Amino acid sequence: MLRGVEVCGEGTIGHVRSQEEWPLTTSPIGSDVADEISETGCDNLLHCLSSTLENDPGEQFLVFGPSDPTVAVRGGEAVLPCSVFPAMSLEDMEELRWFRTRFSEAVLVYRDQEEQKEGQMPEYSWRTLLVKDQFHQGKAPVRIQNVQASDSGIYVCHFKQGLFYEEAILELKVAGCYLLRREHSARREVQQKLRNLPREKDELQQTKEDALRTTNVLKEELGRRKAAYNAAWRKAQLYADWRKEHFQAWTFTLDPDSAHPNLAISQDKMSVTQKDSTVCLDDLFTVLGIKGISSGRYYWEVKLRNREGSKWILGVCREGVDRKDFYFERPDKGFWTVGQSGSGYWAYIDTGRASLSIGQAPQSIGVFVDYTEGDISFYNMSDMSHLFSFHEASFSGNLFPYFRIRSGEVSMIISSMTCASEVGEGEEGRKGKKRSRGKEREEGKDGEEKMILEVRKMDVDIGASPA
Repeated sequence: MLRGVEVCGEGTIGHVRSQEEWPLTTSPIGSDVADEISETGCDNLLHCLSSTLENDPGEQFLVFGPSDPTVAVRGGEAVLPCSVFPAMSLEDMEELRWFRTRFSEAVLVYRDQEEQKEGQMPEYSWRTLLVKDQFHQGKAPVRIQNVQASDSGIYVCHFKQGLFYEEAILELKVAGCYLLRREHSARREVQQKLRNLPREKDELQQTKEDALRTTNVLKEELGRRKAAYNAAWRKAQLYADWRKEHFQAWTFTLDPDSAHPNLAISQDKMSVTQKDSTVCLDDLFTVLGIKGISSGRYYWEVKLRNREGSKWILGVCREGVDRKDFYFERPDKGFWTVGQSGSGYWAYIDTGRASLSIGQAPQSIGVFVDYTEGDISFYNMSDMSHLFSFHEASFSGNLFPYFRIRSGEVSMIISSMTCASEVGEGEEGRKGKKRSRGKEREEGKDGEEKMILEVRKMDVDIGASPA
C-alpha cells in the first residue's frame, strides 16, 4: 500500500477503508489502486490514476486536500478546500461530510442535495457553509465563519458514493491562538522581570557598595605603600613613575659640535642615528647633551627605535672625558652607562660589564641622576622595572648626557615631559601648557587606577638592599 502520495503538488489523497477506523496519518492510496499502478508500471502518476479509475467498473474517485496547513485569523473566515479526481459534479454525491478526529464529530454534513443539521457539532452550527458554486468542477470547499481558537487542528473531508468512499486530511491553524500564546508568554516574561527588578536593583547597589569599599581599601593600601616608599625611596629600586616625583625633568638637546661626523642629528636636536650603518668604526660614534648637571636630582628618558640587531650605549659622562681614542665606558674613566650588544643588555662597570635581567625589551630607558648622593640609576620605562644603579659614585664638575651608536639603524630620541610645555610662548603657549597639564592629570588618574587594580599583586620590600 502506498502512503502519503502527492499528485502535482495538489495535496494529500485518501484511500478506501471502512468507517470503523480512521487513523490520523497522511492518507494513503487504496490498495487496489496501488496494485494497479504497480502492475502497469506507469511513469506519470496522474495518467496511472486516470487509467486505473477508467478500467475500474465501479464509480471510484480520489479526494484531494491542500498539503500545507490553511491559516486563518481568529474572528475571521477560513476556507477548507477539497476536490475529487477525476472531476465530476458533486451535486448528486450521496454524502459529503466534514469532521474532526472522529467520524461522529461532524463539522458539516451534505446529504440528499442539502446540508443536514443532524450529527453536526453545536459549536459549528450556523458557522459553516458549503460552497456549492464549484460543484460542477468537482470542488466542495467549506467556509467556517467567526473562526475560534478551538477550530485549530485536523479536519477530514469524506466523500461517499454507494459502497465507495474517499477521504483527505487537512489542517487549520488559527493565527490568533498562537498570537495569544505569544502575548501571554511575553506578558508573563515582563511581569517576571518587573518582579525581579527590585531584587536586581538591590544586588546592583550591593555590588557598587562592595566595589566602592574594595576601591577605598585599595586606595588606602596604595597610600600606605606610597608613604612607605617615599620614606625610603632611595633604597627602594621600584616604581619608576613614583621615583620621578623626587626628580626634576632635565630638559636638553643634543650638541651637534660634539657629534661624530657619521651621526645624523635631527633638526630639533632631539634624536640621533647613523648616517651610514655599514661603517664599522663603531668606537667613535658618540654625541653629548648640550647641558651638564652639577647638582640636584634630574631624570630624562631616551626612546629607542629600530633597536633590533643594533648596538648602543647611553648614560652620562664626566665633562672633558677623552672620546677620540679607543676606550671603554667605565666609571673609573668617567662613564656611567648601560647598553645593548648582540649578546644581551649590559651595565658597564670598572671590572668589565654586568648582565642585566630584562623582563620586557625596553622601548624607552629612564636615566635618574642624583648628583648630591652620587647615585645614577637606569629604569626600563616600558614596564617601570629597575635595570641597574651606580651607587656612591665620585663626581666632579658637570655630568653630560652621553649617547653612543656602535652599529645598526637604532635611533635614540630624547624624551622629557617639560620639553613640549616650553615650546609655546604667549597665549598659544599658555593654552598648550594648560592642555598638557590637563593631559598629565588624566594620565596620572589612569595610572593611579591601574596601580589600584594591580596593588594586590605588588610585593614591595621597601627595605630591600639594592640589586
